[in-house]
Amino acid sequence: MKATPLRSTGDYLGAIGRPGVCLAAVAMLLLVLAVGDATQTLPLPTTLATPLAALAALILLYALAITTAASRRRWEAAEQAQRQAQESRQQLIETIEAIPMGLGLYDRDGRLVLFNSRLAEVNPEIYTPDLIGLHYADIIERLVQWRPIERGDREEIRQLLTERFRVQAPGNVQATPDGRFIESNEIHTPSGYVATCRVDITALKRREQQLEASEARHRHVVESMLDAVFTTDAKGVSYVSPAAERVLGLAPEKIIGVSPIELFHPDDVPTIIQALRTARRNPDAIQALRIRAGGRVPTGHWLDLRFKTTGKPDANGHYQMIGVVRDIDAQVQMEQAQRDDMLKLRSIVESSGALIALVNSRQRIVLANRSFMEAVGKPLEHVIGQRYVDVVDCGADAMALAAWLAGGQHASFAFDQVLQSGGQRRVVRVSASHVHDDDRDINYSLFLGVDETDRRSAEVRALDAARLATLGEMATGIAHEINQPLTVVQFGVDALAADLEDGLHKDDPEGFAEDALRHVARVRNQAQRAAAIVRRLQGFARKGDDVAQPFDVTEAIAGAADLVSEQMRLARITVDLDLPAGLPQVHGHANRLQQVVINLLINARDAINEARAKDGGKIVQERVDIRARHDAADTTLVIEIGDSGPGIPEHVLPRLFESFFTTKPKGKGTGLGLSISSEILREMHGTISAANRPQGGALFRLSLPARAADLHAAA
Repeated sequence: MKATPLRSTGDYLGAIGRPGVCLAAVAMLLLVLAVGDATQTLPLPTTLATPLAALAALILLYALAITTAASRRRWEAAEQAQRQAQESRQQLIETIEAIPMGLGLYDRDGRLVLFNSRLAEVNPEIYTPDLIGLHYADIIERLVQWRPIERGDREEIRQLLTERFRVQAPGNVQATPDGRFIESNEIHTPSGYVATCRVDITALKRREQQLEASEARHRHVVESMLDAVFTTDAKGVSYVSPAAERVLGLAPEKIIGVSPIELFHPDDVPTIIQALRTARRNPDAIQALRIRAGGRVPTGHWLDLRFKTTGKPDANGHYQMIGVVRDIDAQVQMEQAQRDDMLKLRSIVESSGALIALVNSRQRIVLANRSFMEAVGKPLEHVIGQRYVDVVDCGADAMALAAWLAGGQHASFAFDQVLQSGGQRRVVRVSASHVHDDDRDINYSLFLGVDETDRRSAEVRALDAARLATLGEMATGIAHEINQPLTVVQFGVDALAADLEDGLHKDDPEGFAEDALRHVARVRNQAQRAAAIVRRLQGFARKGDDVAQPFDVTEAIAGAADLVSEQMRLARITVDLDLPAGLPQVHGHANRLQQVVINLLINARDAINEARAKDGGKIVQERVDIRARHDAADTTLVIEIGDSGPGIPEHVLPRLFESFFTTKPKGKGTGLGLSISSEILREMHGTISAANRPQGGALFRLSLPARAADLHAAA
């Protein structure tokens, strides 16, 4: 904006300044003198008129120059002031625009002077450019009409806004129809202006709402907990959740302000004090205590107390604490009962004569009783934590046991172990079983060993006696079978000796050599036959080992049939073997299975002979069929021995395997053969049964578990 011309004398004088006024006055005086001299009005020399006039002119010129310079400086200063005022106004406008809130200004008459864009953004439908100059009452009316509220509410809001504009009052928060929250304030200035401020606090309000909702959720969680949550300050308990009444037996309001030490048993106070000291030294650590209730609360039950410090200590060094209290009285009682049960169980385990070891899921021994330690000959520290197969030599069963421990399908596992205890060889029968959790996962495996050395020895003696009895029954047939090759040997030796006596070796050396080779070959063959019979007989008669081993069923059955083949031939009974190649092995004692087969063959022979005697001595060629097959479906090896004899009477079948029960004439049978056979099959985890064949004759069926990786696993 440009400055206006100077019109008044005062303005003019102010423009030229005091020096210019003085010089102008002097010039005027000189002009007056010059004019007076020229007109002879003043008594001055005539020669002075011209110089005075010239001097006055110079002075006027100088005064004019000074006045012009002063005016220029004033005009420049005015223009600079105007520019500065415009810049200040622009800065003020920009500052008002930059304020992060809606701002409007009303003059002393209550009319809107200005508002920034932030205020327009708060309510763009109301704050439009035509609002400038309107009275606040008109603007309030627009605001009231804009709000979608009832008529009565509008009047109330109109009065509230009018009163807040007239008298400065605390601002309030209002929700807009579009879901925002606006904080409104009217500020009265000392000069009589009114500034209206609007701040969009939607984000803050929503954060507050979220915080309130979060606090409500946390409060709900805390108040719904079974554990009592508490906080403390220098005065005592400052907060405790409603669960305190269930845990401590007192209502929360009766606990507020009470020192925590007054809530627990006096005997546990030193422990609490020590925990408080530890918490102060290590604020981040959680202190966990198992203490008893007492003091102001009902005593007797056990509590689990956990707490830690929060924040920094106050001026007196007191920390605020936060923690939880849980009622664990039932748990403590149960733990005590479990300890008592464990002591009883430990006493039973230690006093038991059985060897007991407990193995965890990693196949490590976690428990072993004294009997087990004495049996393996190792101290406890060399047993606990070690693998079972490393502590005890499982021999041929090690791989099968490892597979079972790794999670075999069978629930139990049985095997024999040979231990050296006190310089003596002991046979232990071990039964192992898995202990599962609720999800059927294996937690532990229990090994229970029973020393069967004495029982096995007695059993071996009984089996040896039965085997010797069987040998006695086979003696005649075996003697005849051995006598045949001996007779052939004798004939060959006699023939060779006769040729020598006749001098055949001299008369016909070539013929003698040929005959001698033939006789020697016959002797060698018969000697080998006799040796084979003796070997089979030795294998059958050999005292059995009390530890089972895998063996070939085909070889065992064939050997048993060979031992009685001569007796069966003399009795006109044909033994037919059907033993497929590739049958799996079984676990047990080969000579004991042979004992079962021989006993069944001899029984079949006796039954056929008795039937022949009743038929008037008529002898017909009979037969015994021995067949073996492998049932791959249930991994079972089945051996069937059937004869063409008279069969088994129906009333005898239920008692057939009873000890000392026999249908043979007195003096011919002990009644132990089939009962011992049944016991042999049971020890091999097999079965034996008897029935009559539809075509006639008896049929005995032997079932044995086939040898596999989990041979001993018992269902």
